[in-house]
Amino acid sequence: MNTPKIIKPKKSSMKHKLFWYMLALAVIVLSFLGCGLFFFGHFSTAKESVENNLAFQMRTYERQVSKYFEDMTRMGNSLSYSVAQKTDAYLASEGIEFDDLNDDSTRIAALQNILFDKLGIELMKTDCSGAFLMLNATVNTHIDGAKKYSKTGMYFQRASLDETDETLLLYRGISDIGRNRGVMPHRQWRLEFNLSNLPDGDKVIALLESAEKTPRLTQISRLYGTSERTMNFVVPIVGNNDKVYGVCGFEISENYFKKYFAQSTQLEHLTCMFFPKNGGTYNTVNGFSAGVYGGYYLPPQGELTVEDMGDGLTALHSRDGNSSFVSKTKSATICGDEYMLIVTYPKEEYDKTVAKNVISVVLLVLLLVGMTVIVCVFFSRRFLRPLLKGIEQIHNQEHKNAESEFVEIDDLFAFLTEQDRLRDEETEKLRTQCDEQGSSLEQKQADIDRLAYSRKNEVSPDDYEMFKAGLQTLTKTEKQIFGLYLEGKSANEIMEICHIQQGTLKYHNHNILGKLGVSSRKQMLRYATLLKQEIQSK
Repeated sequence: MNTPKIIKPKKSSMKHKLFWYMLALAVIVLSFLGCGLFFFGHFSTAKESVENNLAFQMRTYERQVSKYFEDMTRMGNSLSYSVAQKTDAYLASEGIEFDDLNDDSTRIAALQNILFDKLGIELMKTDCSGAFLMLNATVNTHIDGAKKYSKTGMYFQRASLDETDETLLLYRGISDIGRNRGVMPHRQWRLEFNLSNLPDGDKVIALLESAEKTPRLTQISRLYGTSERTMNFVVPIVGNNDKVYGVCGFEISENYFKKYFAQSTQLEHLTCMFFPKNGGTYNTVNGFSAGVYGGYYLPPQGELTVEDMGDGLTALHSRDGNSSFVSKTKSATICGDEYMLIVTYPKEEYDKTVAKNVISVVLLVLLLVGMTVIVCVFFSRRFLRPLLKGIEQIHNQEHKNAESEFVEIDDLFAFLTEQDRLRDEETEKLRTQCDEQGSSLEQKQADIDRLAYSRKNEVSPDDYEMFKAGLQTLTKTEKQIFGLYLEGKSANEIMEICHIQQGTLKYHNHNILGKLGVSSRKQMLRYATLLKQEIQSK
């Protein structure tokens, strides 16, 4: 039966082991470094980066919107108070009640003339595109519905968004008063306001019919007769005895909103939107948007659906599926109504940022791995070169009086040199002993040969020949047992090796002795020794 060979694992060279150990150490160090940067916030994904940028932009935008409407409230209250004071003074000077203004175009013109400059000054002082003053009176009470929907007053607009341009246009009011002050009528000029043309006309009427002093913000709509989209900040005018004289306030046009709320940001194509809160969908028709300073932006269009992206981000999708945006949203209460502030970023740009981040990370990893491999190879070779040179010197027996770059290798050279000296001395000593013992061994061998010769002479030639012939007649088992006797095995050892009982061994012994023609194992072993010497001497 063949014994299977034990396959030993292939051993790595010192060079390869050192390289892999250094590489493993470098990987561990880089892993700890990466974990440290991650936990301390110096390593973030593209999604986290965009979320952080949008969150920062949202905080800036929210503060800007909050401050804007706080200032608008302050300026609106100031305008309302001034108009109420001047109106009270005029009514007192004329000795009339406010309701006496109805159908009295002369007194209405006189009151507008008094209030005209104040409205223009407040417009110039306020961040807005227009200012208006609407009195709860009309010169058309004889027309059906006019007393409810037709209101006298004045409405000024800036001629341009240039802050240095103080040119005004008259959108509502008595045109002659405007012309006398250099304010020309707007192309869609009308004498009075028609609340039935305003989407939030009922809200204005409610303010006119109550003593509520809370400012209101109307919904975004197109300015009647024009393509301009505007919303109005409306403040009640409350006079003596809490009499509501009308409303005043400021216009915020879409173009002015874009200019005023343009953001300074590193995010290209960022859009900031302002919407009335309305469930889970947004319609750009109901909101305003602004972009970035000195650049263009891509505002969402139409109705948008909202999807939660996690990590504080929201996805806005157009109904037609042609555009999507990554956004940050926040609710804000303005004039008692809920509005949504949204900063958004095209998802296409977001996907590019993610891809760029992944590529940057992959390139950084490849760069670090490449540098690590180069450093490992360089230092492993730098370290192993003198070591391998020393090993080669040892292999070529050139270490005597040799020197290397390592103290340990020099110590090994000295040790091996000393060992060579001791080995040479021991070899010389053994050679001397061998020479001395050689002659003694030859003498003993001659004595053995003589003894064997004498023993051979004591053996009967016929019996010895019978012994040699009998060896050929032994069976396989008998030959095995005979060989074990020649090896010096005892009967018990032979029984254990051959797995036989004592009776069986006796049986084989009897057959072996009979076939060999000997009377005892001692005689059998003597003949076997003679046969062995005879074979060796040939």
